[in-house]
Amino acid sequence: MSSSTGPPMIHGALRLVSISLVIALIAIGASAGYSGYQEYRALSSLFASTSQSPSQSIKYTFNGTNFSLSGFNVPNNMSYPLSFSIFGRILLEHSPMGSFTSGTQLIAPGQTKLLTISVGLNYTEALESDAPLLQKILFNQTNMFVNYTISASIIPLLSLNLTSSASQNIGPVLQNLNVQIVSSEARLSANQSMILVPLIASWTNKTPLTFDGTLSAVLTSMPNQQSPGNYGSASGAVALIPDAENSANMTLGIPTSYLLSGTSLPSGSYEFQFTLDAYGTSVVFNQSVSI
Repeated sequence: MSSSTGPPMIHGALRLVSISLVIALIAIGASAGYSGYQEYRALSSLFASTSQSPSQSIKYTFNGTNFSLSGFNVPNNMSYPLSFSIFGRILLEHSPMGSFTSGTQLIAPGQTKLLTISVGLNYTEALESDAPLLQKILFNQTNMFVNYTISASIIPLLSLNLTSSASQNIGPVLQNLNVQIVSSEARLSANQSMILVPLIASWTNKTPLTFDGTLSAVLTSMPNQQSPGNYGSASGAVALIPDAENSANMTLGIPTSYLLSGTSLPSGSYEFQFTLDAYGTSVVFNQSVSI
């Protein structure tokens, strides 16, 4: 009798253990699922505030060759540790300018982590040999995009990825472009074959972009000449300052043979063809100046 009662007791005990394990796993799964849902809501609301409410603490800053993302508060509203990373990239229109990553971060339950990310922007990567894009940013508004993803894991149970983006309209670079011939300062060259006169280009750079380049000008038409041609030229360096007034100072040389007398420039309209060289590409545009 005693030998026949042992196995049923063991089987019964094993069934109780199995049931307890199942209940425990269900409880853990439910707890993890609820915690994951709470965290998903928290992170989703964070992304929503980024794109819809500029008054929130998250801020994007473009300044010359630097981009920063600050005020990024990542909460862990769960009862489990949270492992996460933020990574993304910055684009000028369709061209990438930089990428960033926070590396893997660990947040204890009930804690919040504040992140600030900075990255250098590579305008050469975006603009090199891309004349259409350079032309666009010079004279039109363009878009800068930040695409980023949070990869989060509830240790050791669940994982989730959330992707978002933000954009900023910028530009143009050459807003309110104005070119001036300072005829009152015209003078003869040392060999008296040229009239040298200051040529000043000024504009407002309405972008956070900065680059070094060369601005050159060819005088294609002047009042006392009947046909288009090359009646003089000028060239100068451009060191673009972001979000500020900019200028380029050049000296225009006009052969004296094109002038009626002395160093006096005739009144009327002067037509220029300008070329801006930067990042291995050139953009050509025309500008009219009256004196």
